[in-house]
Amino acid sequence: VVVVPDPTVRLNTSYYSVGEGDGSIEVCAHVTTDQFNNTIQADYVTSAGSASDPEDYDGVSGTLSFTSDATESCVTITVEDDSTRESVPECFTVALLDVTGADFEEPRIATVCIEDNDVLPVTIGMEQTEYTVGEVDDYQLVCFGVLSGNIDSREIVFDYTTASGTADTSDYSSRSGEVLISEDAPVQCVSVPIRSDSITESEQCFTFEITARGSTSGLTVSPSGAEICITDLSSIPITIGLKKTLYNVSEDAGSVQVCYQVMSGKTATRSISMQLRTVQGDATEGEDYTYSYSSDSLDDNDSSDCDSIPILTDTLDEEEECFTVSLSTSSYYNGLTINPHIGTICINDDDPTLIEIALEKTEYTTHDNAEYQVVCANVESGSVGGRNIEIDYTVEDNANAQTQNGTLLFSDDATIQCVAVSASSVSAGSTDESCLTLTLSPTTTVTGLTISPDVATVCVTSADDIQLTIGLEKGFYSTGEDSGDLEVCVEVKSGDIAGRSISIEYTTLDGSANAPGDFTEVSGTLTVTEDDTDQCLTITIVNDSQDEDDRECFALAISTSSSVSLETTQATICVTDND
Repeated sequence: VVVVPDPTVRLNTSYYSVGEGDGSIEVCAHVTTDQFNNTIQADYVTSAGSASDPEDYDGVSGTLSFTSDATESCVTITVEDDSTRESVPECFTVALLDVTGADFEEPRIATVCIEDNDVLPVTIGMEQTEYTVGEVDDYQLVCFGVLSGNIDSREIVFDYTTASGTADTSDYSSRSGEVLISEDAPVQCVSVPIRSDSITESEQCFTFEITARGSTSGLTVSPSGAEICITDLSSIPITIGLKKTLYNVSEDAGSVQVCYQVMSGKTATRSISMQLRTVQGDATEGEDYTYSYSSDSLDDNDSSDCDSIPILTDTLDEEEECFTVSLSTSSYYNGLTINPHIGTICINDDDPTLIEIALEKTEYTTHDNAEYQVVCANVESGSVGGRNIEIDYTVEDNANAQTQNGTLLFSDDATIQCVAVSASSVSAGSTDESCLTLTLSPTTTVTGLTISPDVATVCVTSADDIQLTIGLEKGFYSTGEDSGDLEVCVEVKSGDIAGRSISIEYTTLDGSANAPGDFTEVSGTLTVTEDDTDQCLTITIVNDSQDEDDRECFALAISTSSSVSLETTQATICVTDND
């Protein structure tokens, strides 16, 4: 006897790729055997995804027919070629819906992705449109490249050239040539030599221009040129400033060194005289520091200078006090900028540093199934100030019997310290709330140290008193007669399981669907724990050959003897006939 398998219909593949300019895509399905006599038909329909109908494709629906002589059938879908650039492929789906004379086999749904064919827009241009260069400089570097958009895989040749203006080739060396802008080289730079002369003259300028060679789709060249202006030696821009704008110094340091330097530009043969003086703030001149004034020159051989300002010590316990230093010049220099010109010097008192350490909370509540409760203390105000500060802690129960002790170490790198207070030291399962007291105290005397608050209470309650609700995940399930196994789950709905192990009894109940004809009867126990708060069981649905009501239903019920609340204690399960 030759057993002929039942015919099934499936799509040839679950994924198709088509170019936007290809015009159409053919999606095919086939019957998995040719051993059948009747005509098989399957309905199909397209559905939009990231690709839209009709902007990206023309949606279709209809019926495919199969015979033993033609076991494959196809549908042609038109693809639209738009002018919009899409950065990723856009997709839609083709699905087989209903079949006559056979069953379905996966895949029943195919994803069709349309690859874009539009050119990415890109703007290439000068990184700067204005350059200022000193006559004393050797060259000016001019750069251009991709400013916005995406060059993608294109390679674009650019021609560049210089053109005289008020500056001519006696002031610079002309340049021309070609460079390639591509994904691997999105920016190109050209060095234009600058020539120095002994003539006193005003600023002189020339231009640098770029042009794209040939016609390039999607390309914008902007800005396409830059002006380069040459400044005479006597007016070369230069910025001189303080090296630092904030100095922190100890009262017993003796002095502080303040420096200034050429921040940018060049002295360009000039000798520039600079003055540095102190200005009183909340630090008092003559009591906290000594007034200082100095004058020095910066030139090509000496681009920086430093001055020492005396700091005075006293016996007063005081807060941080500050004064300022001012950098200036007594003469006019064309092109000179002084920035930054103000600096602040703050004097820190050499008396002991004040510090306050505090418990983050004074009251904690936990349950007797917990291993521990974390209690933390931190530096609330002040500063550790380079010290190592040891703080002892003691944990006592209600009867003042010591249960735990140790030492916390605070430093500049460890300003928060925590203790794991053992909750198991309190009798588990007690109906009365029991409390532990944690107390902090310094190991040795630390000048300037305050601990407040220094006491925290940890109260331990019975886990059985903690509210917990457990129930079925859903109250209704719908499944097909040929679905096989149905999974039904129990879960924690609300509350804290608090280390408990909860037994949940379950059983199936007959309705219009009966066991064992329509489903396999099940009963038993699920255990819900802190590590596994979801538990599931499997009910087998029986696929019979009887023509019966379209839908027959039965129920699953849960119960428990544990002290927890139950929610959704019964689920209705309806089975749809397939005969």
